[in-house]
This record gives sequence, C-alpha cells and structure tokens, in this order.
Amino acid sequence: MPILAKSNSALYVITLGLTAVLTACAGGASNPPDAQAANEQSTTPSNSAPVNTGENNSATDNTTETADNPEQENGENNQPATVAVDLSTPVFCDTDKQRFQEVMLTRINAARAQGRACGNDNFPAVASVKWNNKLQSAAEVHSLDMTAHNFFSHTGSDGSSVSARADAQSYDWVAIGENIAAGQETAQEVIEGWLSSEGHCRNLMSSNYTEIAVACIADENTDYTRYWTNVLGAPAVLP
Repeated sequence: MPILAKSNSALYVITLGLTAVLTACAGGASNPPDAQAANEQSTTPSNSAPVNTGENNSATDNTTETADNPEQENGENNQPATVAVDLSTPVFCDTDKQRFQEVMLTRINAARAQGRACGNDNFPAVASVKWNNKLQSAAEVHSLDMTAHNFFSHTGSDGSSVSARADAQSYDWVAIGENIAAGQETAQEVIEGWLSSEGHCRNLMSSNYTEIAVACIADENTDYTRYWTNVLGAPAVLP
C-alpha cells in the first residue's frame, strides 16, 4: 500500500476512467466529468506493498502532543466498529448525522472484512475501524472548503494538506490519509467508487489505519454539487 514518511511528502495517484477521475492536479480536471475522486496518504514508514507511481507534493510537518488518555482525547466517540444498520435506504449528504456515520462506518468495515484486489495487489481482510470525531471535523473542514471555493483537490484553498487539517483538530497521529470524491449522490455510490479505484482501495484496506470519518457537503451552485472527504488515521499512543 502506498505510504510515505510522515514529515516528507504525500502521494497522489492519477487514473482516468469513464465516469470518474483520480487527479493530483489542483482544481481538478479542466473539463470535469460527472464525478471525481482522489486519494492522498501520509504515514510513518512500515513494511508495505509497492508504492503507486504519481506526483509527489510536500506535506507539512506534524507537531503533536500526547494526552493522558490518547484515545479519548484524540476524538474517538466510542461507537462500536460494527453495528446493526439498515443499508437498504440510501444515505445522502443531508441524511441525519448519526445515520450517516453509522452507514459509512458499516459499509467501510464490511469492505475491510473481505479480502480484495486493489489494482494488481491482493489485500487480505483487515480489522474494523472506529469513527473519530476529530477526523470528522477535519473531513468537514475540507469538504466545506471545496464547496465554498468550488474546487477539487487534496490541497486546501489555504494550501493545507490532510496532515495539517488533522493537526488543526488536535488529532495526534502516526498515520493519516485521505480519499476525496465529488458528484456522487449516495454513500454506497461513493464507497463503491473508491473501492473500484486502486489508490482509494489501498487506503480503505490499509491496516495502517484504525480510525476514520467521512463528510459530505452539498451546494447546487458548485461544479459537482456534492463534495465527499474521507480521512483515515491511526492515533499516537503513549509508550
């Protein structure tokens, strides 16, 4: 799976498809399709699968502080990783926040519970992840930013990276990653799109991450109407 040194650089992947684009370009494609998606990873080194080819861009350094109770202080909401959730009713950007979280978490953990191929590499089933409120805030900030400034990129309008946005929420991390998408209407559509794309699939199937969050902001006056951000992380723990 693609990983990079925490303080060095973030990896972007470029892939073209019929209805979606993974792009490393700021602002997205000049002639946008119906939907877009992109992924970014910035993690500490570990034994990993081969790194994707793509454009390297500098990521900001991370300054962290440990807490007496790292998990609680780091925004974990103690929601069970797997709950009984009705998946028959579609979930949209404006769905009730609790149901939105439950469906997103359930679908992502269902995906992680099954081994799958991400591009040419096979990934085994991995442990479930938990929802994290600080990662949710970081995801919301970026989706709001993309909506407010009508752009599609991992780089914020202020030049921020996913690591900087996690830092801003006081999320003390050892691994951080991000998937973004635009144009998709439902939670099922966006997650299936990520899973069918090599870089995004690697993020969702990575054992480096133990916590996640997803945000979606909609605005009819933007190019893509709906902007999705998925932030994945692993919190620092005390020695």
